[in-house]
Formats: sequence, structure tokens, C-alpha cells
Amino acid sequence: MSIARLRQVAGRKLPFNVSDFDEVDEVRALMTAGLIAGLRVRSPAQPNGASSPMVRVLAITADGYRLLRRCDAMALDSPPAALPS
Repeated sequence: MSIARLRQVAGRKLPFNVSDFDEVDEVRALMTAGLIAGLRVRSPAQPNGASSPMVRVLAITADGYRLLRRCDAMALDSPPAALPS
């Protein structure tokens, strides 16, 4: 599960479709965790007859927003990282 992907979803206008294979996997993991609501949709068939996975992201759930707020609060509480010398 990727908090970075959840942040990207939070920054986009909803709903939207995801069709990139790696991105679909991350979005499905967020759906399974209950952090976003979405639908698995059938994409149009390719000329070779194959279809690729697609997800329509509908919303961020209350748990998803709660996790983002918690991560933001933790980032504010932690000291800044030291720069390499």
C-alpha cells in the first residue's frame, strides 16, 4: 500500500480512471485496505482481444482521510532530516 499513491488520489479531481498496470495494483491495494472507494471496470478490448485491468476511483473514504491527516501530523512532529555532508 502506498501513502504516496493515496496523496496523489487526494490531489486529483474525482472520479477518474486508472489503467496503468502498476497503478491499478496500488489502487486495488488501497481499495482493499478501505482507504478509497472504487470500481473495477472492464476496459475496451485491444485489437488482439485482450483487455487490460482498469479501476474507476470514486472517493477517498473517511479512513483514507484519517490516515492522511495522521501522516501529516507525524511529519510536522518529526525533526527535519539532516542533509548529507
